[in-house]
Amino acid sequence: MGGVIAPKPYAASTIDLALYHVARHGSTQQEAQEDLKKVLPNKDSRFWEIEGYGKKIPNIYGIIEETLRLNPPTVGNGRITKAKCVLGGYSIPEGVNMFLCIYTREAHPSQELYDE
Repeated sequence: MGGVIAPKPYAASTIDLALYHVARHGSTQQEAQEDLKKVLPNKDSRFWEIEGYGKKIPNIYGIIEETLRLNPPTVGNGRITKAKCVLGGYSIPEGVNMFLCIYTREAHPSQELYDE
């Protein structure tokens, strides 16, 4: 499992979006419920006492990762090139402000992005 990261200010909207996506897909909702039943078998169960819970709830973990992929908490990430480089066949000089649009990359993945 990869690293699930969402800054605290975005946690509420991430949860809202996760619930929205789950509500639209009944089988996903059922899989998430089955995960919860495994780790919380009765009403007195305590989630925070479950050691290694991430591995025990793979469907819920997947829902969170997919929600963050489809609806990233930020639209992009800026960087300044430290040295001359070539990206996609374009020569980029040192000191250029670059912006990676995370939403576009994740919402419309191109296989060529992942082949390199």
